[in-house]
Amino acid sequence: MMMGSFSNICPDIAEKETRCITIMNEKDGLPKGEYFLLESYCNDPKCDCRRVFINVLHNDKILATIGYGWENIEFYEEWIGEPDMAQDVKGPILELTGQHTKYSKTLLRLFEKVILRDKLFIDKLKRHYKMFKESP
Repeated sequence: MMMGSFSNICPDIAEKETRCITIMNEKDGLPKGEYFLLESYCNDPKCDCRRVFINVLHNDKILATIGYGWENIEFYEEWIGEPDMAQDVKGPILELTGQHTKYSKTLLRLFEKVILRDKLFIDKLKRHYKMFKESP
């Protein structure tokens, strides 16, 4: 699966809508500062995986790559054709092909506990996916 950066396709929207988490004090081992959630989507025009790879950027370094599919598990069981692998495709997971550091597991937990509860953000991911897939 080849991924393309949302900011390369829709730079103005990415600049306005990229999610940033600010850690005010060191929390769960995460250094304080800003963590940007940079979105990438599958650029295969025949693929409709409905997934995002999120590179978590802190101080110009990617600390984790989180994969997330927003559809229900049945969608991924049918799409991938391997029910045992569907949960790994749905996520959220640390992507095997992504970048990882000692902070990756903590960032994944933060994503699960905070980001996934934000319906507006999940709706934004779906909208960005559609924009990315419809781009020339």
